[in-house]
Amino acid sequence: MWYSSIMLRELVEPLYRSLVTPYRAARGLFIDERKAERLPISLPVRYRISLIDRCLEGQTQTVDLSSGGVQIAIKEMVSPGTACQTALTLPAEPEALSFEGHIAWCRVARGVARERYEAGIAFAAPSSYTDPGVARLSRFIAVSLLTRHLG
Repeated sequence: MWYSSIMLRELVEPLYRSLVTPYRAARGLFIDERKAERLPISLPVRYRISLIDRCLEGQTQTVDLSSGGVQIAIKEMVSPGTACQTALTLPAEPEALSFEGHIAWCRVARGVARERYEAGIAFAAPSSYTDPGVARLSRFIAVSLLTRHLG
């Protein structure tokens, strides 16, 4: 049976990613595939991660932030794909912004004792892009990035 190159690529690409990407990451050759630029900023954030038998809750600071997600420090290792909720407090905002999402990745924090972990949380796509919370977050990130890049 003859397959087109597109069909073969669709079949092989997931296998390639599952085998090669961990190898590159382990060798320090991690390729950043993020879709949005990260804003390195420390903001207060509350999180609630829904584990099978309980909820992991806490309050911490962001490491970085983008329109698609946030990186935070947490107390336990959590599996990617685990559902979570975040409440992010922006400067000069009276009310925290709430976002649903899932753990995209989790690892032992670099250069820190083993009781601290870093986690990337991917925000779920909003049900409506007219949501005021999404608009406030987008405006904050845009202004912050412009200020950072333009001086």
